[in-house]
Amino acid sequence: EYPDYYEVIKRPIDLERIGQKLKSNQYESLEDMVSDFVLMFDNACKYNEPDSQIYKDALMLQRVALQTKLQLREDEEAVPDVNAAVQELLTSLFISIYNHQDEEGRCFSDSMAELPEHDEVDGRK
Repeated sequence: EYPDYYEVIKRPIDLERIGQKLKSNQYESLEDMVSDFVLMFDNACKYNEPDSQIYKDALMLQRVALQTKLQLREDEEAVPDVNAAVQELLTSLFISIYNHQDEEGRCFSDSMAELPEHDEVDGRK
C-alpha cells in the first residue's frame, strides 16, 4: 500500500516475520528477539509522523518490550545456585543432627565422641 516505505525503511521487519523466526527457533537469545522488536518499532517511528497514533503506539510497545526484557533478565538471575543450596542444606542437616539434644540436654553426638578412634577386631584396626 505504501511503495515509499521500502525507500525509507532499509531493514523492514514485521510481527509475522518475528513469529516465523520464533516458531522455527531462529532466535539464539532473548537479545536477538528483542532487537527485532526494537527494529520494528524504530521503523514504525521512522516512517510515521510523531503525532500519529502508530508512532505513539510504537513508542509505548518499545518501552513495554524493553521493560519485559529487563524483567525476564531479573527472573533469570533469580535462578538459585543449586550447588550452594545443596551445600547449605547439607550443612544445616549436619548442624541439626550434631546439636540435637535429648530431654536431659545431652547431645546425641557426644556419645559418638566417646567411641575409640579405631575399632580392633581380631587384633586388626
